Amino acid sequence: MWISFTKKKRARKGYTREEASKLMENRNHFGCMMVECGDADCMISGLTKRYSDAIRPALQIIGTEDGVKRWQACTSS
Repeated sequence: MWISFTKKKRARKGYTREEASKLMENRNHFGCMMVECGDADCMISGLTKRYSDAIRPALQIIGTEDGVKRWQACTSS
């Protein structure tokens, strides 16, 4: 289910089923897809990843609402 949905969401970028399957092996992509499909309420990420690697899947898979031009994430130290 998640692989098909990922392929559909990323089809414009030319993703194949195999590439979508490979993405779902990544925890951040898998977690974002679960949120997007309604199978999870939220996802926490970034403790062991660089900021850009943690936020990119969320922007690619979940995206932003129409009209939103800026986004922000929370960090702690």
